[in-house]
Formats: sequence, structure tokens, C-alpha cells
Amino acid sequence: MSKKTFWWLVAATGTIMVSLTVIWAQGGAQGPIHLDPKRPIEERIDDLMSRMALKEKVDQLNSPALEEDRKGTTAAEKMDAPK
Repeated sequence: MSKKTFWWLVAATGTIMVSLTVIWAQGGAQGPIHLDPKRPIEERIDDLMSRMALKEKVDQLNSPALEEDRKGTTAAEKMDAPK
């Protein structure tokens, strides 16, 4: 094995070890808390809200209602429906 190949393997091994350490530190590469149905709802909501930007939160408040039977079936009907 040449010195160049040896050092390449050392660098690759180090990179892999660092990556695995980061994954383990983050809880074993689990998905986001808000997508875990086994977690309490309060914890899931807190996680999701902490990930949302202010603009996303405001957009949620300003979105049209999704109640088809009372507000219409198209986006235009929902926007024009009385609040």
C-alpha cells in the first residue's frame, strides 16, 4: 500500500468517525420530534413551532378555512366566503 493510499484511508476513516459521532449525538439519526406519533402532542407542537419562521406562522393565521361544506370547494370560494 502506498503512502498516498494510506493517508487517504486515514482521512476517510476520520471523516466517517466524525460523521457517526454527530449522528449519535443527535439521538441516533431519528427524525424530527414533531413527526414522531409516540411523543406527547405538547412536545410535538413545541418542536414544530420552534422550526417555523415568523412568516410561516403568520401565513398559517391568514390562510383560508378548509371547511368545504361551509366555505366552498375552491380556493376562490373559500377566500370570498364570509368569515
